[in-house]
Amino acid sequence: MTNFDVRTEDISGHGRRVGTFADRLSNASAAGQTSLDPSAFGLINAPLALLAVGFAKVGQHAVSNLSMDMEETMIGLNNTVTQYNSDDDNASTTIANAGQR
Repeated sequence: MTNFDVRTEDISGHGRRVGTFADRLSNASAAGQTSLDPSAFGLINAPLALLAVGFAKVGQHAVSNLSMDMEETMIGLNNTVTQYNSDDDNASTTIANAGQR
């Protein structure tokens, strides 16, 4: 017989930590949404500013996607905890009721 000992409080704690990182990444992504006016760098440096803004947008987009992925991971972990707890409750009820028949 196979036994599983799952500590749902550990999974839940990990989910909270993942959620904290997701929030931090979301804040970083929002901070990266500032616009940079290339004309502020003068006529000669404007192309460099455009290049820097392009790279910054790519980085901001990557951070935003990572934040969303971590949010989905947190939701998955929380759903796993809910399912384990539900399964344990159902099994306990089934065992308790089995002796009453």
